[in-house]
Amino acid sequence: GGSIDTKCPSGLRREGLIFRQ
Repeated sequence: GGSIDTKCPSGLRREGLIFRQ
């Protein structure tokens, strides 16, 4: 989760970026 490809609503750090949805 948290990947720019999967857009998982996790808020995990992957590929040097943080995604929080």
